[in-house]
Amino acid sequence: MGISQLSSILYITVLSLLRRAIEAGATGRGGDIIIEAESLTLRNSGQLQAFLRGSEEPNSGAQGRPGTITLRLSRDFTARGVGETGLSNSLFTSVGRNTVGDAGDITVQARSIRLRDGSRLVTETDGQGNAGRVIVRADRSILLDGDNQDTPSGIASSVFAANNATGSRRAGDIEISTGNLSISNDAIIFSNVEAGAVGRSGNILIDANSMALTDGGQIQSLLRGTDPNSNLVGARGATGLVNIDLEQGTLTISGVSDNASAIFTEVQPGTSGNAGRVVVRAGAVNIENVGIISSSTSGTGDGGRLNLQATRAITVREGGDIRTAATEQSSGQAGAVELDTRRLVIEGAGSSVSATSQFTGGGNIIINAEAVTVQDTIVGESRDGILASSELGRGGRISFSPRLETLRINNGSVSASTNTGEAGSLTIQDADLVWLSNSAALSVAANGGGGGSGDIDVNARTLRVENGAQISASTVSRRSELGNQTVRDSNTNRGSGNITLRNLESLEVDNGVISASTRSGQAGTLIVEAAAGSVELRNRGRLRVAASEAGGNAGDLEVTANRFLAENSTASVSSAAGQAGNLTLDANAVQLENGRLTARTAETGANISLQNVEQLYMRSGSQISAPASEFATGGNVTLDNADGFTVAVPGEDNDIIADATLGQGGNINIDTLGIYHFGLAAISLSLTTSTPVHSSTAKAASTLTLLTPIRAVD
Repeated sequence: MGISQLSSILYITVLSLLRRAIEAGATGRGGDIIIEAESLTLRNSGQLQAFLRGSEEPNSGAQGRPGTITLRLSRDFTARGVGETGLSNSLFTSVGRNTVGDAGDITVQARSIRLRDGSRLVTETDGQGNAGRVIVRADRSILLDGDNQDTPSGIASSVFAANNATGSRRAGDIEISTGNLSISNDAIIFSNVEAGAVGRSGNILIDANSMALTDGGQIQSLLRGTDPNSNLVGARGATGLVNIDLEQGTLTISGVSDNASAIFTEVQPGTSGNAGRVVVRAGAVNIENVGIISSSTSGTGDGGRLNLQATRAITVREGGDIRTAATEQSSGQAGAVELDTRRLVIEGAGSSVSATSQFTGGGNIIINAEAVTVQDTIVGESRDGILASSELGRGGRISFSPRLETLRINNGSVSASTNTGEAGSLTIQDADLVWLSNSAALSVAANGGGGGSGDIDVNARTLRVENGAQISASTVSRRSELGNQTVRDSNTNRGSGNITLRNLESLEVDNGVISASTRSGQAGTLIVEAAAGSVELRNRGRLRVAASEAGGNAGDLEVTANRFLAENSTASVSSAAGQAGNLTLDANAVQLENGRLTARTAETGANISLQNVEQLYMRSGSQISAPASEFATGGNVTLDNADGFTVAVPGEDNDIIADATLGQGGNINIDTLGIYHFGLAAISLSLTTSTPVHSSTAKAASTLTLLTPIRAVD
């Protein structure tokens, strides 16, 4: 038989207790507690309880099913204050130790709900059975306010270790429906499997108009790790789903100092099982000041997936974090992160969207947004932003969908890198503008010895790299698969790592770098294709493929453009002690103003080829050179200018060079309608321009082939 109370306003205070229990050793069904009233207040340790009484003796606990607790209130439910005993206000259903049966559900319906001072709605199982569900509905609002350091306010469902449990058990689902949900001051909603238990945590399902977690407020679903104090091993099972549906409302997560506010699923050290997904649907998501949405694994299972959908914007700022992770204690994979929004902003020190791992694979990051801004996330050695990295495993994939219009990275980082593993890949499928400035980085790098670089694939109309910004694929030492960089229209596979920038109308590199490099490994190939557009290098801007140490080889550099400009800038392939690749420039107009086209090698010659050039213009000490060091053979320089002209401003030391220090110089072949203001002394062959060095060791002389006379123009 249940306990039923129908009243206008009801107070349960100062150790007042409504209890329905099946005692240890008994078998049966407990009665329900049902209260129907306008308002209910629990104050100073007021409690409602329904449970199976447990026992420390095996097979001696109660058996059956305890009752449920139901509140139907037309106005308010409030629980606040702590009595002299220190016990919190609570609605509590449970099955105790050595019992057999499922805990009852807790249902609260009201206009508004306030839980303060450690007040809780709790259902749990310590026996052979499942915890109950917690169903909370409030038309206007729900406030969970901690204000109790020993016992935070909240809503909870748990599975604890049980002596008599013979199989997997389940924590109950937590279902919340309200207008506004506020969780603050360490208040918490959780569904957990505790240490020593085998089971699955319940789902946490929230439907609200708006929601805020502040000052340490949290929502969590976890497998609890090994407890050294009780000798309990880590939990086994899985965490549940956390699903938050705010329609067009706003989700705000804001912590304070080192007290994070967070929504997360987690499998802790010593556990076995997978972390559940976190799904958020909202109009806007704001994560700031140590606010976190995460799914992580430190056990043998995988991390969960994060899916965030916000019709207006997702903002991560001032230490906010959206992340999945597989820590150094985990053998599982990090989960994926998927963000779907109109505008994504990541701003300030410590702010990031990341999917990282220590030994296994980093998770993938998928961004479906019209506008993305990553700003001021690089502070000192900290390089935050968008990261899909792994210390020793393979980095994840970062992908921007075709919805993207603009990507602006200002003093921030987008990276799929590794230390000694394989770097991941980075893809921008279709963008109007990609703009990197002020030390910004777009990178797939292997920063430790033996690591392999990954791919960068960008389809954009306009690309700007300026003020110390860089796009890079780099390695340290040799590995079978190494990074290439490609900027092009077609998706030709040119190696294990490609940077692909397609459909370019304009590439501007102004005091910035696009680089495929290595120390002693194999650098990849850099291909830039803007067939109908322009490529402009200014103010020490660089296109570079380089190997800087002994044993390192450099790949090719290929540029296709309608117009190419290098002003106080360089396009180069080089290897300090190995083989450099070739430099190929296919452009209608080539303008060098103190510009350099260089192919420098320490082994067989690296060649320079200028193709389909109608106009080559050189001034202010510009140079096209293919030198070789030591006894290596110099590279060849070929100028296909058959339908155009080559013009150089006289007296400004403009040179075309194919030389070697001690070996054989390369050949220079020029096919052009006319060469103006050059003079033979400006075309350098063999060892040096004028006085040979160690000429007695020179190999066969290089050749100069001119298919047109050199003319001077007044």
